[in-house]
Amino acid sequence: MGFESALGKAGRDAGEIAFKVVCFFGVFLFLSCLSGLYLWWPRTAKFKQALFIKPNASRERYYFDLHKTTGFYSSILLLILAFTGFAFSYKDYITPLVSVFSPIKKDHLKTPPLKSTVIDSIQPISISQAVAIADQVFPGAELRGVSTPDGKEGVYMVAKRQAGEANRKRPRSKVWIDQYSGAVLAVQDPNQFTAGETFMNLLWPLHDGQILGLPGRILWCLVGFAPLVLYVTGVLRWQQKRLAAKLHQAKQSPAYESR
Repeated sequence: MGFESALGKAGRDAGEIAFKVVCFFGVFLFLSCLSGLYLWWPRTAKFKQALFIKPNASRERYYFDLHKTTGFYSSILLLILAFTGFAFSYKDYITPLVSVFSPIKKDHLKTPPLKSTVIDSIQPISISQAVAIADQVFPGAELRGVSTPDGKEGVYMVAKRQAGEANRKRPRSKVWIDQYSGAVLAVQDPNQFTAGETFMNLLWPLHDGQILGLPGRILWCLVGFAPLVLYVTGVLRWQQKRLAAKLHQAKQSPAYESR
């Protein structure tokens, strides 16, 4: 049993390290997008040409246009994906920065340490009763989950989703209820969040595209292929330039001129 516990802990630690590493790669993606936009930005008046792929162009020009247009049109979403991905694991660095512009309450988005007042002579309320109480707090909101009390002092936590909430998978409209008296102990209403708290709450919906519903999820999925297109076309362009440089060098050699 001790070996299994140690193995499980090692697995969790390895998973946490891997998660942090993957999230940290968001920094490189973010900087890559910014540098790509800088290199893409037209230095002449030919701004319109930089937005499209030239028809009937050579293979070299096609790869170049595909690279720059893919980078430009995907850059905004890739910047969002990179930043939000980094923020998941390094929220301790992001929160103080956001707090400079708008206050963020500590542990505001986490379950508060609430307890039920134990009354031995009263039977705990049922799940349906807890849901009914939450319905009074958020009438018309969609029921998304119920956490039952953990032990005698545990509380009910009813999660609901109000209309317009960006976070569809993990809505933030929550009600904590005493399991004996049915009293509402705490309420979390995302409509009452500060601007900073709203921003932090939007990180996950922005990262996976659920902020725009199914169309957003599909669009985010397609944009996920953009780095692959950029890296492949980038390597192809590098090979083309390398070959062109070799041919130019060969033409400048005395052996070539003597032909």
